[in-house]
Amino acid sequence: IVNNGVQLSKSFLSINEGQVALLSQSDSFFSMLTPRETMEIATFLQLDIDKKEREVVIDQTLDKLGLRHVSLRRIGSPIIGDNGGNIGTSAGSLSGGERRRLSVALELVTDPMVFLADEPTTGLDSSQAQKVFNIIAQTARERNIPCICSIHQPRASIWKELDSFILLAPGGKMIYIGPRKDAVSYFASLGYKCPPATTTAEFFIDLVTIDTEDEKQALADNSRIDYLAEAFRKRQGNSLVPNDYKPPREKKSNNALRRLLNRPFHTRLIVLLRRSLRQNLRDISVNSLRAIASVGLAVLFSELFSGVKGGKSIAKSVADRTALLSFGVINMSMLALMKTLNLFGREKPVVAREQMRRQYTSFEYI
Repeated sequence: IVNNGVQLSKSFLSINEGQVALLSQSDSFFSMLTPRETMEIATFLQLDIDKKEREVVIDQTLDKLGLRHVSLRRIGSPIIGDNGGNIGTSAGSLSGGERRRLSVALELVTDPMVFLADEPTTGLDSSQAQKVFNIIAQTARERNIPCICSIHQPRASIWKELDSFILLAPGGKMIYIGPRKDAVSYFASLGYKCPPATTTAEFFIDLVTIDTEDEKQALADNSRIDYLAEAFRKRQGNSLVPNDYKPPREKKSNNALRRLLNRPFHTRLIVLLRRSLRQNLRDISVNSLRAIASVGLAVLFSELFSGVKGGKSIAKSVADRTALLSFGVINMSMLALMKTLNLFGREKPVVAREQMRRQYTSFEYI
């Protein structure tokens, strides 16, 4: 961090060391697992502590985020609508808000120094969005860590939870950065007063919105944004660092390589194998369809290659046996290949998140 040409500190935070918690827009899990099983795997792979301590961390996290009552319920998969968005979850599974809270729980098991959230309220109704944001804000204050979120059109109750905010205009122009409570008076001093019947968050968003359908209005909007950006630049000067800046607290690194060495290869492999077995064996619908397809193909092959039934070694039966074995091997290979490709596609977001934290190697996953 450099302030007016003077280097204040030189610190690097690492995601794979557990120092940075990153909450993405989408919630990705193994759908057939329960929240407790998901937390058990995460704490085993991420934390270098014994089993009893891991259980304490899991129980405390589930209680804190209000997930204890659904800790043994399967997570389930979101239902995708025609427009590609999530329109709900499967019956008997976690709701959208519960899935979001579970994502927060997975990011908080490592006691991070910074919490980053990319649109944490996306896809949630106003009530669930309020609960999730309150949990994030409460956790940030209790652990005394900065929380940086990107939010679009926050409701008034969520807006009041913010300490500071950054207002960006199209093109990345900086319009404001600073305490939330000082923003209204700042823009009023520039000639933009917030109307009495308008929430401040909506007012600020309107200030940086460009009406692209009306050319004249677009020019006026661009002129307003340029004026606000220039006014903020003059006010802020060359420094974005407050005078009372203090370097970040030091924290003992949870070295990823040390974790891999402390967890023997066979124990990580067993955990991943157990997770894969649970995910596949519990998927009754897919397994039932595959069994029905296998039986149907067996009946079809038995009728097509009826010459094999007699057991006589004639030329036709030899040819039928060769064809039957060939089609049988191709059928079994294609069924296994299609299932594997489908699994890779569904598990990729989860595996990418876990490998970003260096919880296991690609060889162990495969």
